[in-house]
Amino acid sequence: MTTPIFTRRKLLVSAAGLAVAPVLITSPAFAEDSLERIKKQGFIRVGFANEAPYGYATPDGKLTGEAPEVAKAVLAKMGINEVDGVLTEFGSLIPGLMAG
Repeated sequence: MTTPIFTRRKLLVSAAGLAVAPVLITSPAFAEDSLERIKKQGFIRVGFANEAPYGYATPDGKLTGEAPEVAKAVLAKMGINEVDGVLTEFGSLIPGLMAG
């Protein structure tokens, strides 16, 4: 008996590779363009859920918490020093992102 040229495993691996290839090819270019655009803009607007201790406003209105502080540190390493944090309810994060 002969071994088939195309086994089910080879077929699935090939199909998965073909499905992922376009994402891998285009993602770095898109990410690089976005990063460059944000650097030119000089700031980035980021939404944070109003859930202490992860993200909340101090009595004087300053946004703080674990998520905003980590975001500021990571973005500073990427060359983006101004973070415009927007505090909102958790359920509004995705709709706000989609609205721009």
